[in-house]
Amino acid sequence: MKKKTFLFYAVLSVLLSACSSNIDETKVDTSSESELILKGKKFARVHNECLDYIYENTHKPQTRATNKVNGDLFSDIVDAANSFIATKVAKTRTTSDGTMYVTKEMYDSITIEDIKAQMSPIELEYTNMAVENINCIESLINQVAYAPELSDIQKQAVICFLTTLESSLEYWQENIDKWKSDSDVGAQTRGHFEFNWKEVAFADAYWGYTGMLSSGLNVYVGGGAAAVGSAFACLK
Repeated sequence: MKKKTFLFYAVLSVLLSACSSNIDETKVDTSSESELILKGKKFARVHNECLDYIYENTHKPQTRATNKVNGDLFSDIVDAANSFIATKVAKTRTTSDGTMYVTKEMYDSITIEDIKAQMSPIELEYTNMAVENINCIESLINQVAYAPELSDIQKQAVICFLTTLESSLEYWQENIDKWKSDSDVGAQTRGHFEFNWKEVAFADAYWGYTGMLSSGLNVYVGGGAAAVGSAFACLK
């Protein structure tokens, strides 16, 4: 009887150990996937924060006066974004040290079609599903996080596409009026402010994807780059 009892507890111990091992593995996997999603959500918040920073710093009275003289709102947008990124990546909150994290040339030389061309078929499949049905974004974010056919880098880039699309749609719905109402914006765009907020949000999403990759997965540099693409798409 004692022998049977010993064997029972020995088997139970092995089973509990196996279960514990499985639980630990699940926790690791869940933590890894959750981290990708959390980083994507943070990226989207940085994108919106940078857009607000760009607006505030390019629509100050002195900046508007400078724009009227120089007619270079796009350069002011880039300068504002670089200043924003510098304050985020610095160990202490300081003003920009002149580092150029983004440049106007980046947006002159890269098109949305160029960004699409570097995506794999499976990445395009997920991004196209989001563009075709923006109501499925949250579900797609989770699908991408657990997609076995994507590397972690691809997952992060596609998740940033999805989170940026979602946050950009919300941002422009809430803020387009203040961007449209500025008279200097009209002057900079040949007197016309033709704005389709969905089209701009889609452009934002692609810039979110490439911004995350080109920044070495840095949420501040990538999110700032996506915000500049957003502002340019808004003003063109």
